[in-house]
Formats: sequence, structure tokens, C-alpha cells
Amino acid sequence: MLLLSFTVYGQTIDKPVLNFSSACATDSFNNFSFSFTYRDGIFDSANTFRVFLSDENGDFSSATQILSVNNQNFSPLIPINGSFSVPNGTYGSGYRIRVVADNPSVTSPDSDPFGAYDITSEQLILNNFTDVALCNGNPETITLNEIDSNFNYKWYRNNVQIVGQTGLSITVSQPGEYYAEVDYGSCTDAVISNKVNVIVVNSSSLTILGDNTVDLCADQSYDLQASIDDPSFTYKWFKDGVQITGLPDYLPIYTTPTADQFGVYHLEIEIGNCSSRSQDVTLQQKSDASFNVTISGNPFDIIFPGETIELVVTHDASGTVNIQWFNESGEIPGVSGDTLNVSGPGEYYAVVTELSGDCPVSATSDTRTILGVSEMFVTIRPGTDYQECNSANTELALVGISVTATDGNDYNISQEKINKLLSPDPGGTVLMKLQWFKDSVAITGAEAQTFNVNSYNDNGDYYLNITIVTLTADSNVVNLLLGVGDVEISSSSPSNALCPGESLFLSIDDFPGYTYTWFKDGIAMTVSDPLNVEVSEIGTYNVTLDGFGCQINVTEVEVVEFDDTVLEVSPSTNAVLPAGGTITLTASGADSYEWYDQAGNLLSTNETLDVGNLGTYTVIGTVGGCNAQREVNVVEDDGMLIIPNIITPFNGDGVNDRWELPNRFAFQPNVQIIIFNSRGEQVLNTTDYQNNWPQDNNLKDGMLFYFKVIKDNNLVKAGTISVLQ
Repeated sequence: MLLLSFTVYGQTIDKPVLNFSSACATDSFNNFSFSFTYRDGIFDSANTFRVFLSDENGDFSSATQILSVNNQNFSPLIPINGSFSVPNGTYGSGYRIRVVADNPSVTSPDSDPFGAYDITSEQLILNNFTDVALCNGNPETITLNEIDSNFNYKWYRNNVQIVGQTGLSITVSQPGEYYAEVDYGSCTDAVISNKVNVIVVNSSSLTILGDNTVDLCADQSYDLQASIDDPSFTYKWFKDGVQITGLPDYLPIYTTPTADQFGVYHLEIEIGNCSSRSQDVTLQQKSDASFNVTISGNPFDIIFPGETIELVVTHDASGTVNIQWFNESGEIPGVSGDTLNVSGPGEYYAVVTELSGDCPVSATSDTRTILGVSEMFVTIRPGTDYQECNSANTELALVGISVTATDGNDYNISQEKINKLLSPDPGGTVLMKLQWFKDSVAITGAEAQTFNVNSYNDNGDYYLNITIVTLTADSNVVNLLLGVGDVEISSSSPSNALCPGESLFLSIDDFPGYTYTWFKDGIAMTVSDPLNVEVSEIGTYNVTLDGFGCQINVTEVEVVEFDDTVLEVSPSTNAVLPAGGTITLTASGADSYEWYDQAGNLLSTNETLDVGNLGTYTVIGTVGGCNAQREVNVVEDDGMLIIPNIITPFNGDGVNDRWELPNRFAFQPNVQIIIFNSRGEQVLNTTDYQNNWPQDNNLKDGMLFYFKVIKDNNLVKAGTISVLQ
């Protein structure tokens, strides 16, 4: 068998025939049929007919293929049927289709234009379902949610289309019922928004019906009626400038209570962003009360969880009375006596109504403001004499509680209130619980307002927790650094004097846990026993104690070389023994004394020694562990009476260089010697004169001096002293 394949050129494809007027695609239906024919020959067996959809303007430059047809190449003039689904996002009235063959390449004419719409299933929402009030007729804009930016819309007012409005929003200035729908051309499948009511509200249009001033008896109520009655409005009733709470939104008539009804009322109505206010209406008492009402307690107080504050009302009404208690929410039910136990924050007051007469009268007490606690703050501190790393102990104490109240302000809590919360209430319950903590661990039994810390071993971070039922707070943290108190270096020498060739010991108390470092003249020392340090050199010594978060510098001590001049004896060198009498030798400047004679016999351990025999006497004085020694020669009276009036210190013979007095005047502690120069200036004033003037040979030949010898405060001798060559 011979198979032949051939192609005839000159074929044409007729304009596609649509089997629909508009392609309105929904979630439930999206299939639209058409047909086309070709003539003037057949197509190659490998030919494919492709069907394309234009854009909404009939432009095929970015056409979408919606169908391909094979094996229909040998049936000219026989309609070829096909169908397609509208692609997502299709929207417009100028779509067309065309058929394109590829072998040979032939394109049909475009189909007639048709509307094609991918009908959305999303809800079209107008103005977020909110009605609109035009305040005093001022225009407002209402807007749709945007489903697709390509959509056009049809807008309606009172079911009549608003010509020329196709956007996502419109500005309205007239009352009415507004809605919109997506413009899907000839498609009858409408996507319609919710309806929004637009009304006009004039701010001056609202009044309270009736008189602006109304007189009432104390037991009468009164109906306040709005001039506008519309359930779409929100009604807010006010008394004395404060909104009355607990009322429904729609309340065109407000009936006052039969107590605490007097005051100035007004009404505000709202819808959307528009509001209107009525005039003021005053409800007043027909007759003023002739009695007084007072209420106990502070005008302002803080109430803690679980606490009860008692308010008591008193009055001087003469007849039968009715007492009613109120807070900001209105009358407090179930309370009619003179006492109110308050257990929560609020504004509290009482109304006392005297019932005698045809028209009862009432009087209102002052208001007591009780605030709740939003947050509590606790402050502690150590004792006022506490010094970090110095004090050996201290007392931690609660010094204050403050709160942030429900009004947003901060308040200090009185000690009286604190004591009340720490005391059992009538039911035996203590509301305030205290607990001290160290390093975040509760201290057993530490539940008072104070806590004593008595050792550096207990150094750490301390704080106090206070709990009042459901309210709890931790105080500030005190980092407690106790030291060892007053500590001093002790010396084996009371005067810290270092005896020649010897050593002394510096010691300090033992404080377990501390590290000791000794210093001499600012340089650290190496010691074998830090509690008892042997010192053999003079200098400045101090010690530091390190531990428990502290470094303690102990006051330094000055170790000095022993000065034996501290031991003084009177008479100091020679003592004149009166014939047949005694003389007293006196030592001073030492801690203890020992008197010896020439034979080494211990004669006395007192400061004084009475001597009746001639000879040399030795005193040994002990000063801070060191010894000093002095000798005194006890001599007889030399019998001299004449006081020399000439000295010759310049001739070099070593004789008469000093002014030497008879020993009844020299070496005597009860004899005062005074020497003046020629200008009357004192050059010497002494007792126990040692026959040693002048000590410095700075005199000149011819100089003249004057002297006085005074014994037992009596002038004994006076004269001149000449200095000669």
C-alpha cells in the first residue's frame, strides 16, 4: 500500500463562534464553549490548532493559551467544538479569542468581544460595617476593603446608583443607606457590600425636655428625657460633670434614684465620631436641711488587700432619719446604718434623710476617697551609726513603705498604718507578713521590722519582703559589710619606746577568717606570727586586715628610740645636806623607781628618797620596759657665803670660766637663779642651778650682767657679774 502525505496551501480559519454572551466564572461554574471551522483545504496531519485569550482590551501581545486541538486537520467546514475556563484574575469587557494553526501557519479573525470576569468569593465590606454620622453635615469618606486593585465598583444610595462613582471609596454628604457592588459588566452574579446608614447630627439639636431647674423632696425621683430617641445613638448621662456608670447605651430616659438625686445633669449622645450635648438641668431640694452631717476618717486613705476601713456618719437631725451609703457607682445596697466597713477603693459618702414632714429633706456628708494599691515599695537601711567595714554590728530596719495608688500617684504609708497592718484584725488575722532574706535565702525567725546582724561572718546582701494578702514587694538590697569594730595595735612597751639592744612586741586580736599584712614605713613585712610581731627597729608600723569584702587599716603606731632624758632627778647632780638634817631626793618621768646607795643597797622604790648621810645615790627609773639611771652626790655645805661677781672665760687658764655659786645656792631645787643682761633682758632663769653658766662662750670682755638669787620665793642675794679678760 502506498501512503501519500501532502499539504494544500490557502486554507482559512473562520472567526470563532461564542456560545455565551459573557464569561461569568464562579467557584461553582467555570466552563465556556465555542466553535470554529476552517475551509479551502486541509491541514498537515501534525498540525495543532491553538486557541488564545486576549487581555481585557482585546490585545493578543501577551495572550493566554486556553485550548489546543489535535487530529482535526482533514474536516473542512465541519465545526470544531471547544471550551475553556476563565483564568484567575480575569476582569473586563473587551476580551476576544482567536485560533492559530501551526502547519501551515494560519490565524483566524478575532472573535466578537465579550465580558469575562473571575467572580470573587471574598466578602465586600463597606466602612468596616460601621454606620456614619455627619457632624453638622460635614462630609465623611466611606471605604471598601480592597479585594483586587483592578476592580471597578457601582455605588448606590437608597438603592439608586450614584452615577460616575467607580472607585474604592466615596465621600458622602447626604443621609441615606449606602452600599456598593463590584462592577462585573453584564454578569448577573453580583458581589454586594453590606449597607451603611449615614445620618446627619447637629450638635445643637439635643435637649433634655422640661424645666432646666427642678425642685424635689428628698425622697422623690425624677425622669430626665432626651429630645432625641434613636437606638443607633449611644446615650451618656452625667451628674455634676461625672458620667453615671452602669447604664445601657440606649437610654433616652434616665430616672434618678430617690436619694442622692440632687445635682446638675446633662446628656451626651454619640454615634461614630459625632456627638451632641444637651443643656444642664439642675435638680435641687425644695428646702435646705437644717442639720449637719459629718463622716469619720481621713479625707483620703489607702486600702490594702484584705484590709477594712470603718467609716462612721454622725448627724444632729432631730427626727427619724434614713441613712444611705454611696460610692461612685451609686447607692451601696444592704447598708443602712451609721457605719460602713469599706473593703475596696472608691469614693464614699453618706446621705442622711430626715423623714418628718410632708417633704423630707436630706444632707450629704463629705466624701472619703479610698485608693487601692497598684504597686508597693519597701525601704530598709542599716543603723545610722553603721560604717562600712568598720562597724562590728548593726541593726537593719524597715524605714518606709510607699505605694503607687490606683490614681497613678505615689504615697508614703504612715507608721500608724503599718502598725495596724502588723496587728491582728478583729478576726485575729495579721495582714502584713515580714520576712528578712540574706543572699536570697529566707532567715528563719526573722519576721520583725528590725533584724540584728552581729558578726562580719554574716556579711552579705539583705532585703526585706513584705506580703499583704495578694500584694508583695521586696525592699532595696543592702550589701552589709561589717568589720571588727574598734581595733588597736597593742605594744609590749607602753610608750612604744625601743630599749637599746632590745626588741618589743606589737600584737593584735585574732579575727578568724581575716588575712593580716604588717607594714613598716609603708613596706610590707614578712612575719612569722601576724598576731604578735617582734620589732627591733624604730619606725612606723601598721597592719591591714583583709577578708569578708573589707580591707581594714588599723591605726599605726610609732616605735621610737628610748630617750633616757625622760628620767629627771631633783636636785639633779649635787645636793647639799644640812648639818644634822636630811634632804629629799625626787625622781620623775618614769613608770617605777629603785634607789640605791654606793654599796648597791636598795633603799626605796618610791619617787622620793630621804637622805641623811653624805655619799653618791643612784636611781634607776623604768620607762616602758627600758631603764634610765641618774646619780646624785649628797655633799655637805661648803661654808661659802660669797657669791662671785667676776668671771674670766677668755684667758685660757680654765679657771673661773663659769659662774660658780656656793652649794647652798647651787644644785638646790628651791633656789631660783635669774640673770639679766645690761638691757634688762633675762638670759637665765632656772632652779637647781648646776654652776654651768655661761654654757656657750659667746661673751665679750667688759660685758655686765645682773643677778638675783631667790630661795623659797624670798630674795636672798642680788648683784652684778662682770666679764673680764
